[in-house]
Amino acid sequence: MNNFYVTEIKSVISVKKDEFKEKCTVFGSDLKYNELIFHLSGESKVYLGDCEMDISENCVRFMPAGKYSRYKVERKQSGECIDVFFTSNRTVANAPFAVKHDDKRLGPLFKKLFSLWNAKGCGYLAKCMAILYEIIAIINENNGVNGGKIDKIAPAVSYIEEHFLDEQISSALLESLCGISYSYVKRLFVRRFGVPPKAFVIGKKIDYACDLLLVGRMKIGEIALMCGYSDEYFFSRQFKKYVGLSPLQYIKKSK
Repeated sequence: MNNFYVTEIKSVISVKKDEFKEKCTVFGSDLKYNELIFHLSGESKVYLGDCEMDISENCVRFMPAGKYSRYKVERKQSGECIDVFFTSNRTVANAPFAVKHDDKRLGPLFKKLFSLWNAKGCGYLAKCMAILYEIIAIINENNGVNGGKIDKIAPAVSYIEEHFLDEQISSALLESLCGISYSYVKRLFVRRFGVPPKAFVIGKKIDYACDLLLVGRMKIGEIALMCGYSDEYFFSRQFKKYVGLSPLQYIKKSK
């Protein structure tokens, strides 16, 4: 959850244990907003499109806005959660994810966000936005590339961050850098970032392109070349796929 900013918080709701009495609930699969959910208790399995997420106490679940083939929740044990609906200037993550966190700051922050949102006191919008950014920062901090198996891809991540504009980064190179098979590298990337290495590299290029577009000193074709795209139209299509807007639309919206 990096390199984006929240444009608007749409709603903050609390779901109680007795809200859904049935063991299985099918929801509408057209998500208009991003959803960041903290599970205070309970245990369930969530199916969103092709993604399956195991949910338990102190689990953070993120679901990007979009249309999915399904959205189903199977409850093993009813629980409580706080759900934050928000919009962003670009794609927050390319896939849904659920991560269990032991950071004791998250629960109180989500509860405080819910309380402030519903009290709607003086300056509540700014206060809620500040808390949401603090929550996102904690999630990113705890998802850093360190410790255990995830540490194995640290050399690949560092190399990509330094060379994503310079060259085509092959699977063989990443395999060599990490000292493990590429299939394992790929699994660890998906676990940490929600996307495989190739999509991670593309995301870095698109993030850089966004910065160049905001500066406003170069044409779109020039930016495409700087980001490693010889075909401006292919660049524009890939940009829209990742950001949700064409380069021109992105410039207009940013202004």
